[in-house]
Amino acid sequence: RNPNSSWANFELGRFLFNANREDSAEYYLKRAETLDKNFARVHFLLGRLYQKTNRSQEAKAELSLFQELDNVLENRKPRDTSQSPGEDLPELLDTLQGKMNLGK
Repeated sequence: RNPNSSWANFELGRFLFNANREDSAEYYLKRAETLDKNFARVHFLLGRLYQKTNRSQEAKAELSLFQELDNVLENRKPRDTSQSPGEDLPELLDTLQGKMNLGK
């Protein structure tokens, strides 16, 4: 009910994403991102949305940001950055999908 809730906007965006309404989902996910730049799950789902809509550069950027935030939140070492960007994207997506339980 609160339009300024990052969580509410994220949940609505996730619902719309799962309903294959990417344009509407993007609106609410971007709104959630504006309200809370450190909301890691928003960046993950935006990455998936961009991947689904063939916007690979934007997908890589969002998934990279998600991973950075996730590393900070879990106090883990950053991933190996010696690989070129996107080289490990398919494996990363499989891992993140399981972790976030968002499905394909």
